[in-house]
Amino acid sequence: MHFKAGLPVHFSKLILLGLLGLLFLAGCASIPGYPKPIEITLDEDCDDKDCRDNKIYALIFESDKAFEVYKRKLYKESVSFDLATDISRLGLEAAAAVTGGPGLKSALAATAGGLGAVQASVDKRVYFEQTLTAIIQLMTAKRDEVLVVIYEGLKKPIEEYPLGVALHDIRLYHASGSIPEALAEVVKEATERAEAAKIKVAEVIRTPEFVEERAQVEVEKLLEKADLLPSGKAWEILQNLPSELDDFTKSKVEEELGETQLSAAEGMLGGAENDANAKTILKLILSTLEDRTEENLAKWAAAMNSEQ
Repeated sequence: MHFKAGLPVHFSKLILLGLLGLLFLAGCASIPGYPKPIEITLDEDCDDKDCRDNKIYALIFESDKAFEVYKRKLYKESVSFDLATDISRLGLEAAAAVTGGPGLKSALAATAGGLGAVQASVDKRVYFEQTLTAIIQLMTAKRDEVLVVIYEGLKKPIEEYPLGVALHDIRLYHASGSIPEALAEVVKEATERAEAAKIKVAEVIRTPEFVEERAQVEVEKLLEKADLLPSGKAWEILQNLPSELDDFTKSKVEEELGETQLSAAEGMLGGAENDANAKTILKLILSTLEDRTEENLAKWAAAMNSEQ
């Protein structure tokens, strides 16, 4: 890099300081996703409980050591990224203050301001550290869950908890201490909570006081018809549903059937001996239908009025 003759030496150093900070920033902006791998190999000669236990304890120790290094690296990257941003911005701001050229002064000031914006939008230290702390706590919790499985397994004879299975659990234990695994757990939990909330809301809005009175009257008529259906008709309707069931209704039906899907419930609902059960499931569906439009209720009425 060349500087124009006559440019003050201290100004050149400030420029270099800013650019070095930028290079440092670029090198530190990458957050590692996984801890350092550990060597997990199956020893064919390790065929007794003592050998298995000693090997697994050693691998737990190696994984714990790698996880501690990984956590320190995560915190170090966070601090380094923030510090590099500060150094770069301060160097460029100082350079802008001492240079005499208005064009260069403006460019340097703008670059410094841009770095401030980067720090403000990307690396808010408090926000990042709180998020990082939460992720690390989640990783630690996941590792502990797997560790319980491993320790419970080590209590068993090698025939019930062979080395291959134990090594598989060790891999899960080590992988649980990674950001992708932690984020996957967050997504899973959020999805499960969203689904639970959706069903809960459905339970509330489907109580009679929230259902249009006309639709409720029609549903009650269908429930009465269900009790009067000839033997086998209820199961026939369940095999050829007039309209697709919503998620809430499906969950209620499967819960009533002991977590069995309706399509696989012939043994519980088919035949004259199970006719009462089929009618019970049919009435459950009718009472929890989400689509209570006139058109959809007419489809169910037509199915119940058709010849067997």
